[in-house]
Amino acid sequence: MKKRLIFVSVLIAAASILIFSCSNLIEDLRLHHPQQEIEDTPSEPIDTPEPVPDPEPEPEPEPEPEPEPLITVLPEGTDGTGGTEATYVLFGGWPQTIKAEDVSVDETVCMTRGGHEYHLGSDGCYYVKLTANPDGDSDGICSDGTVLVAGQEYYFKVEPIKWRVLGSWADGKRLLLAENVIDANVPYYDYISVDWTTFEQKNADRTINSETIYPSNYEHSAIRAYLNGLSYTVRPHDETERVSNAYVGKGFLQTAFTEEERGKIASTSVDNSGRSTSDSLGWIIKADGSDLFYTDDYTCPDTDDKIFLLSEREITTAEYGFAVLDDPYASAPSPTRIRTATDFAKANHVEHTSSGAYWWLRSPQPRDSDWVYRVSPEGDCVEFWPVGDKTRGVCPAMYINLE
Repeated sequence: MKKRLIFVSVLIAAASILIFSCSNLIEDLRLHHPQQEIEDTPSEPIDTPEPVPDPEPEPEPEPEPEPEPLITVLPEGTDGTGGTEATYVLFGGWPQTIKAEDVSVDETVCMTRGGHEYHLGSDGCYYVKLTANPDGDSDGICSDGTVLVAGQEYYFKVEPIKWRVLGSWADGKRLLLAENVIDANVPYYDYISVDWTTFEQKNADRTINSETIYPSNYEHSAIRAYLNGLSYTVRPHDETERVSNAYVGKGFLQTAFTEEERGKIASTSVDNSGRSTSDSLGWIIKADGSDLFYTDDYTCPDTDDKIFLLSEREITTAEYGFAVLDDPYASAPSPTRIRTATDFAKANHVEHTSSGAYWWLRSPQPRDSDWVYRVSPEGDCVEFWPVGDKTRGVCPAMYINLE
């Protein structure tokens, strides 16, 4: 009996183990084959996301073009009025060369700066229109062979102005002189000092602040007003003195240079003393009252200007590349003083030859209040001329900072 009970107990235990193993097997099958469980449930579509492409690399930004320099120093060996050893720069812009025949000008596209109106040409450059007024004693032949006809309109290309570096200040500023006579039809002081029919001299002295102002006075001259865009006092023949604003805001300074370029030009204390009348060695008699033979003083106070004319002293200074006078009363030609006229200046009344053009200095002639010094087409600087003449050219000078 006891043995039967043990056998039954073993049999029951074995059956329990078998049932437990079968349950684990069924559960294992369910875990490893889940599709069998969801066969009877409706299937739903599964959205498969589109593959996202890798983002394209952003293109590297193109480097911005460097701005054009305000002042271009030309390479060593560039030729000019001082030879290949001198230094030359390009600065500012002015109408110079007559328009080429294959260039057309659109007058509807224009801008105004200072005293000039600029029209766009088909070559992408700007042009200034001028009614020709060539000097009757000159050939009036332009660089391309065009013979200028008085009263006819021409276009002239606005180009960079070429300057020669003459010297420097201790602070690094450089003295520049234009390489060409760039304009004319601007008197030193606008009145005719001589009636050429009777050769009678006219008195055109002015009174400003109770002081007599002579026609050769540089401070109150028309040429200084033109160069810097200033007003000035004028007294036409037998007329009341008045202030002329003809050049205010329309002078060479405002026309040839942008506002940014004008910031590079130094305001200069211009020496207008008796030293400016004399040459660099002091040979020419000074109009400062120091010589008993010439007791009248035609000099004027120093002026603060950005643009100015050179003096007799400066134009005979060896340091600036000019020949020193050997004899103050003899002809003194010098190639470094020669300045040829641009086509624009030829169309605007400058007197010139095949060698060069006449141009004003700021030094008064010590013997006559109606005359000032000039430079001839051959580079002679001991000549002088009546202040009212409009055929003498303009060759501006200035100090700039090249840094």
